[in-house]
Formats: sequence, structure tokens, C-alpha cells
Amino acid sequence: MIIEDNGPDMTDDQFASLRNLGQSSKKDGLGLGLAIVRELLEANGGSLKLVRIPSGGLRCIASLPIALEDKDGPG
Repeated sequence: MIIEDNGPDMTDDQFASLRNLGQSSKKDGLGLGLAIVRELLEANGGSLKLVRIPSGGLRCIASLPIALEDKDGPG
């Protein structure tokens, strides 16, 4: 899944801080959103990649492995 926004350009420091738990650029933000998403994805074998968009904004790429059918399952 790919999600993009059209926010302002980010400095290198701002971009790096996206990975820091508890840091938010929002006035009332807790800085937990991306950390929670990343934790859930990684707990299920997936990943979260963050990429700056040259025209401004951020692209978030969430990946999960494909679940294969369990041949030994119920039935």
C-alpha cells in the first residue's frame, strides 16, 4: 500500500525525526502514529518505508508478505 501527501518540503533533520518515537511536528501530536504502524507491520513480517517526494510531501510504503494457504489447516 502506498500513501502520499503533499505537505511542505522537509529538512534532513525533520525527515530523520520521523523515526523517533514520541516526536511530532503537530501541536497536539504524540508522535506515536508512524511508530505504531511500523510496529504492527514488522510484527507481521512487513515493513514501512518513508520517502520524501521531490515536489514536497511524503510517500509511505507499507508492505506485508502474502499469506499462503495453510494446506494442513482445518478440514
